[in-house]
Amino acid sequence: MPISNRALRLIIDFEGINQPGQWPGASSGITLGYGYDLGHVTPEQFERDWGACFTPEQKARLRGAIGKTGTAAAALAPRLADIKCNRADSARVLNEVSIPDYLERTRAAFPGVDALPADAQGALVSLVYNRGPGMTGESRREMRTIRELVPLGDLAGIARALREMKRLWEGKGLAGLLRRRDAEASLIEAALAPVARGMRRAPAPVVLGPVAKKAAARKAAARKPAAKKPAKKAAVKQPVARKTAAKKATAKRSAGGKPAAKRALAKKAAAKKPAARKVAAKKSATRKVAAKKVAAKKAVAKKTAPRKPAAKKPAARKVAAGKRAAQGHVAARSAAKKAVVKKAVARKTAAKKSAARAAVTHHVAARTASRRAPAKRGLIRRR
Repeated sequence: MPISNRALRLIIDFEGINQPGQWPGASSGITLGYGYDLGHVTPEQFERDWGACFTPEQKARLRGAIGKTGTAAAALAPRLADIKCNRADSARVLNEVSIPDYLERTRAAFPGVDALPADAQGALVSLVYNRGPGMTGESRREMRTIRELVPLGDLAGIARALREMKRLWEGKGLAGLLRRRDAEASLIEAALAPVARGMRRAPAPVVLGPVAKKAAARKAAARKPAAKKPAKKAAVKQPVARKTAAKKATAKRSAGGKPAAKRALAKKAAAKKPAARKVAAKKSATRKVAAKKVAAKKAVAKKTAPRKPAAKKPAARKVAAGKRAAQGHVAARSAAKKAVVKKAVARKTAAKKSAARAAVTHHVAARTASRRAPAKRGLIRRR
C-alpha cells in the first residue's frame, strides 16, 4: 500500500532526526535518524542499514546499545554524544528500510488497512511507527478498537479512538505525543470527504468483533428509512384544506363586486404611489448630500485643528515633576549664593570707600594743620 506525502511529512516532523546522545525517553532505546530504535533491532540489521554511515570505532560503540531500552539506554546516551547522524543518511534509511518495514507491521496489526484512503493508511503507519503493533494490555485498548473498526472503513470511529488514546499521556509532560495523536486523527478526518464521494473501494468481508458489531448496528439503524405517517392525519387535513379554499374563492368574488366609488379611490391611490416614491427619493438624495457635506466639513476641521500634545503617562509626569523640583531647588540655591556674594562684595566695597574717605579726610586735616603751625609760630615770634 502507498503512504501519502502528507502522512510521510507527519512522520518526519514528529520523529525529527534523533542523535545517539539524546535518549527519547520512556521505554525507547538509543535512536538514530528518523526513529530507528537500536533497542529493537539485531546487530546484523544495524550493520546492513547503517554500516556505511559510521566509522568502525563508532559502530562498535553503537553496537553496545543494541537491545537496550529504558534506563539502560539512558545511561549509555552521554557516552555516545559525539556520534552524529546526518540528514541524508537518515532520509535514506527512513525511505528504504523503516517505512517498508512499518507498512508490513501495520498490515499485520490492522487487517483490511489496504482498503482505506492513502491518508488514513499513512496515519495508522505513523501510529505503529510510534507505538509498535502490540495489542495486549489496558494501554492498548484503543489499538484493539481501531483493529475492529478498520475492516468497516469507519474513519470517524478510528479518528475518535486515536484522540481517546491521549488519556495515556495527559498530565505527564508528553505534549508531543498528544499533538501527534491529534495530527493523525485530523489526517484521517481529512480523508472522510473523498470517501463520501465514493472514491474508496469496499472492504473485503471479515468476521467482526464486539465493538465493530455495535458500530455496524448503529450504521444499519441510521440507514433505515423513516416510517410513513398514518393516513388518518392526511384524511383529517383534507376538510380543513377544502374550507380554506372555499374562503379564498368567496373573498375573490366579493372583491370583484366592489362599488364604483371604491374602485375609483383605489385607482387614485395607485396613481399617487409613483409621485410619493419620487418625493421620497428626492428627500433621501437631499439627506445623503447633506450628510456628505457634514462629513467633509468634519474632515477639514479635523485636519486643520491643532493637535493636542499627547498626555503624559503618570510615571513620566512624576519624573518631569521631580526634574522641575530639582531644577527649582538648584536655581534657589544658586540665587541665594549669588545674593550672599553680592552682599559681601557690597560690604567690602563700602568698607574700602569708607576707609578711603577717612584716609583722605585725615590727610587733608594733617596738611591743613601742618600749614597752619608755621604761620602760628611766626606770629608768636613777631610779637
